[in-house]
Amino acid sequence: SITKSSNAVPFEIIDTAATNYINLLDFLEEPHAKVGVYQLLISVINENDDSDIQALTNNLLSLAHTFREILEYENAEKYYLETLVVEQRELGANHADIAITYYNLGEVIAYQTRYSDAEKYFQKTLEIELRELDEDDPELAMTFLWLGECQFHQGNMQEAEKNLKKACSLLLVEDGENNPKLIKVLELLRDVSLALGREVEVRNL
Repeated sequence: SITKSSNAVPFEIIDTAATNYINLLDFLEEPHAKVGVYQLLISVINENDDSDIQALTNNLLSLAHTFREILEYENAEKYYLETLVVEQRELGANHADIAITYYNLGEVIAYQTRYSDAEKYFQKTLEIELRELDEDDPELAMTFLWLGECQFHQGNMQEAEKNLKKACSLLLVEDGENNPKLIKVLELLRDVSLALGREVEVRNL
């Protein structure tokens, strides 16, 4: 049987109903209401004798994403960490999905201004990404950007400058001067240059 109780409603039926309800909440722009739905699904999965690991991971991620969407970053961090535990157990330490979860953790922790902790997760992200991608791959741009921003907020200007310049070059390759993220990088590079006393460089950015 799918669940511990032979009379229980199969998870597939609950999941389908919940998905339809979540789609309705998306349409109505009610992200707060989705939290309870995902928590219910996670509870049902955890009570199964034969747990669906992929369903568990998906719902943990969806719950974390929802908390991030409503700016509850501590709760988002909690469920990204729970996702990470499942992924590491099932996928191993260096799977691409784990790099994404590290990145998500870095973001929500940075939003809490815990830049040292966030930097560690972005470093872990980069280590895994570089197993599959060349250092000049535009897909790495945001990881370098976040690394540079975290280092800037910690006063590590030399490393921040290096990673922000890397992000800048990759964003230009990816989308040219039309990339909206480029503005943020240039502003951070300006602030780094000011901190390093290079006012001439600031004017030339």
